Amino acid sequence: MNSSVDFMTTGRMPGGGDNEGIDTNTRISYFDTMNRKRKNTLKAVFDDPIRSDVLWCDIEKLVVAYGGYIEEGKGSRVRMELNGVRAVFHRPHPAKETGKGALKSVRRFLSTAGVKYEI
Repeated sequence: MNSSVDFMTTGRMPGGGDNEGIDTNTRISYFDTMNRKRKNTLKAVFDDPIRSDVLWCDIEKLVVAYGGYIEEGKGSRVRMELNGVRAVFHRPHPAKETGKGALKSVRRFLSTAGVKYEI
């Protein structure tokens, strides 16, 4: 299985580091620097058919691993920002698993932010 993840940086580097002197139109691969848990979560998000066993906390950790920001809203709302793309999701409760509809929205959010998973 050959996999790669590329996204276009838009002013922020993962980890919140300063990107002074870096061309923000450069394609950078972060897949090789992620730990196995994040790689498996990324694969699960982009799997077809859509899975119903992906834990919400793993999705939040994946977004943070790519340098995204998570902010708590009112109730179960969660605001996420990654590469200048913003989205609002509802944290699942009482279950820990993300529903198929929410996972489809997360997939669209990550794709819009430039995250890709290719087999």
